[in-house]
Amino acid sequence: VESGSQTILDYMNKGITLDMIYEVDRILTRYDLYKSYNFLICTPRETVQDLKQTLALISDLARTSLYAPYPFTLYKFIPYPGTPMFDDAVEKGLKLPKQLEDWAKYDLADFYDRVDDVRPWIRGEYLDFLEQVDPVLEKLFSLFTGRDANETEILKTLHTLDSLIGDSGRASTGYRTEQDHGKLLQKNAEHSPLRRTSPGAVQPR
Repeated sequence: VESGSQTILDYMNKGITLDMIYEVDRILTRYDLYKSYNFLICTPRETVQDLKQTLALISDLARTSLYAPYPFTLYKFIPYPGTPMFDDAVEKGLKLPKQLEDWAKYDLADFYDRVDDVRPWIRGEYLDFLEQVDPVLEKLFSLFTGRDANETEILKTLHTLDSLIGDSGRASTGYRTEQDHGKLLQKNAEHSPLRRTSPGAVQPR
């Protein structure tokens, strides 16, 4: 999937649309299939608005994936030479390592400590917002343990995430209006392989 921003999907040459993502998710939900969605953030051209749209998509997909064990993986972009986005990273201020050993910084470890060296375009509003949502996402993803997942805690964490995203994050997602959003969630719930039996518990049909 990679992104909830159509702008970024096009930038990555994914060849897919948000509507296609939602349609595939509806099919997977209808037939009780486990899901594995990968996302990539912190790319050179991504704005905080693009990031919010990605998180809005994750929030939507989470509500139809309560039965799936660990359906989400979120990666932070690493600039590797020989890729188009690496060239963009250089344009955005990335300075090439002068020694072979310096390439060891180019991984996912110590993200915030190394952000100036590895991802210098991540700053200001984007960096502040990322620091806010990172712990919420970490908690959310850990809650998806499968059919025994604590649904109440998942929905509570999603509410926190939605509050951070705000209304602007949904401007370009597959849900065109709040009314459409509600209808689509209801439609997906009808196809869900789970039914609620008690607070905090989910069971297969």
